[in-house]
Formats: sequence, structure tokens, C-alpha cells
Amino acid sequence: GVEQTLFNGMARIDLTYFEAKLKNEIYTTFGPAPDYLSTPANRTTDSERSGWEVSFAVDPVQDVNIIGSYTNLDATEPAGIEVRRPEQQAAVDASWRVSGGPLKLNLGVTYNGEMTDTDFGTFMRAGVDPYTLVRIGTSWQASDTVEIYGRVENLMDEDYQEVIGFKGAPQAFYVGIRFREEKAR
Repeated sequence: GVEQTLFNGMARIDLTYFEAKLKNEIYTTFGPAPDYLSTPANRTTDSERSGWEVSFAVDPVQDVNIIGSYTNLDATEPAGIEVRRPEQQAAVDASWRVSGGPLKLNLGVTYNGEMTDTDFGTFMRAGVDPYTLVRIGTSWQASDTVEIYGRVENLMDEDYQEVIGFKGAPQAFYVGIRFREEKAR
């Protein structure tokens, strides 16, 4: 990979190529009907992954930070495309400390591209639709050691699946307090 800092340290970009071979991958075998009992086993063939990723971080103005990444993946095994490995994934997160004060706002977007999975109703390979998740959050630095925060995950209440037959997490709200032993940054 190559990493480059730009604009007197205000931005960083990173481009990485990767390649890996997985030997003795653990998988699940299923017995005959009617029980379909499952047993873990090791493959005797290799599965391969390769691709590239670009990431960036930029501080366009004081108290604003934006980071992002994009990955293009080619993951295969002898049976074809590796399950649950999207060809494309991307994410962008931005934060703003309002006027340098105790209030911080956050926005994040994650994209998970189309992928293949095993439909355990038919034991056939099937496509899983791409999805985009949006999250927002805020925090208040109440003191040097106490922060109050809240966030909404899956803001648009996207209906999605990461695994066929299992619904993805619905919209959720979180509120909390963080205590630190030392001064927050």
C-alpha cells in the first residue's frame, strides 16, 4: 500500500492492494433428511481473496473531521464466489465539534454491495441485495471526565439482510454516559 499526506497534514489518502489464500477453511456439512444434522469440517481446497482499498481522512476546517473508505473485493472458492463477501463496500463518517465547544455532531453512511449467500431453505446459492445504512449521533462533553451521548442506528429504518433468512438490525436509539479517568480529547 501507499499512504500520502496532503495539504500540510490536513488530509491523508491510503491506497492498498491485498491478496490472501485461505487453506483448510472451516465449513459446515449437512447430513441427510429429515434431520440435516450439521458437522464442521475443513476444506481440502483453497479459497482466495484479493482486491484493493482506498481510504481517506480530511480535516477541511477546524473541528470538522471526515473519514471514508472504499473496498473492491474478489473472493472465490472452488464452488464459485465466496458467500457473504460483497464485491463493494464503502463508508463515510463525519464529525463536527460545534465552535470547538462541548457539543459534537456525527453522521455516518455505510454501503454494503450485493453479495451471495446460501439459502438454507433450498441449500442453493442466492443473491443478497445491497443496502445502505445511515447513522447520526451527538455528544456533550459535560466535564473533563464525563460525556453524555446519543445516537440513532439505521436512521432510515432500512429493511436488509446480511444473512439470508435473518433480518438486519432495525432502527435503534442509544443514549448513555461515558466516564473517563483522564481528560477527554
